[in-house]
Amino acid sequence: MKQLDVAIVGAGFGGLCAAIKLRSSGVDSLVILPVQVNGKRRGEISVAPGAAHDLIEKEALSLDAVARMLDGKPPRKVIVVQDRIVNVVV
Repeated sequence: MKQLDVAIVGAGFGGLCAAIKLRSSGVDSLVILPVQVNGKRRGEISVAPGAAHDLIEKEALSLDAVARMLDGKPPRKVIVVQDRIVNVVV
């Protein structure tokens, strides 16, 4: 398992700004994943490289924009491409 220097909790504006600032200062032990709902980008989450699919899915489904699109219903499918992208099918 890879040693992490920093863990950012939350994928809101502050979390993403912190991730971008860390990335620009040379910390590369995090990945920013775009989250799509039905093929349209709805947000981003920051996770550790190689994070478990269930953790990534939980983070993606907790985004406000994704929750609004789901409207209280469970997603049909959540497709996680490791360290690349998350697709939620409603």
